[in-house]
Amino acid sequence: MSVWIPLEDSTRDQGCLQVIPESHNKGLQPFSHKECGTCNLGIDTEIAIEDREFLPANAGDTVSFSAFLQHASYGNITEKRRRAFIVSYQEATVGKGNDAQYKVLRPA
Repeated sequence: MSVWIPLEDSTRDQGCLQVIPESHNKGLQPFSHKECGTCNLGIDTEIAIEDREFLPANAGDTVSFSAFLQHASYGNITEKRRRAFIVSYQEATVGKGNDAQYKVLRPA
């Protein structure tokens, strides 16, 4: 589970969050490390990009979603900053490296 809170308004031009609705129902998809911006994980299966929804948000809004939800954002093409506070949760009973969700979380 992740909670994303923009600290400034987040528009499409600023690279707001994008999601593929219902994609979390597919579970963890094969992924690999890629050179693509600041997040270097990418899904290796076909993505239904035509189903993508942009989630522009106001500063202080809260967006909660499963780590399994296919999500991304474009780069910020404005002069304004795009800062956010992001919290990821995982049950304490999940052993390190023993659950599919752990594999997609980056170490702190």
